[in-house]
Amino acid sequence: MREEYLDLLTPQGKPTGETKAKSAVHRDGDW
Repeated sequence: MREEYLDLLTPQGKPTGETKAKSAVHRDGDW
C-alpha cells in the first residue's frame, strides 16, 4: 500500500508549501 502525502498547514490554516507522509504528520503532531 502506498503512503499518502499531505500538505502541511500553519496553525492559521495557510499552506506552508511542504508535504509530508500522513504517518509522519500524525507522529510529529503537524497540521
